[in-house]
Amino acid sequence: MDFSYTSTRNFTNTEKVYSGTKSIKVINGAWGALGFHNPTIIAANAYNGVKFAVHGGNAGLIIDVRLRADAGGVFPRIRTQNIPANTWVIIEIPMSQLNTNNLAFNSLSIEERSGVEKTFYVDEVSFTS
Repeated sequence: MDFSYTSTRNFTNTEKVYSGTKSIKVINGAWGALGFHNPTIIAANAYNGVKFAVHGGNAGLIIDVRLRADAGGVFPRIRTQNIPANTWVIIEIPMSQLNTNNLAFNSLSIEERSGVEKTFYVDEVSFTS
């Protein structure tokens, strides 16, 4: 389920695609995020990490990735490398970094951190085993 904030999303974008025929286009407002939410709680040990492809759009971007839980808890923001303009980058983050307290979770956020409006693209989002 879409759990994004301060952004406009197109989940059937065909402009820039990493794999297949569609990607997610995100037009982010300042401090916005692309977010995914599962109403079912996910056990802390269910996956080994998160992997996705991100395209920096025309300006490049800085992103943080974090888990969240409806029940609360502290999950760190993981800063990824700077994403260059007009380039796809594969991001892989182990659960040992995303979930340092081994808490159950049910949301994933990809947050743009520059504080200005940015357009970027995301594809192939998955939890890894």
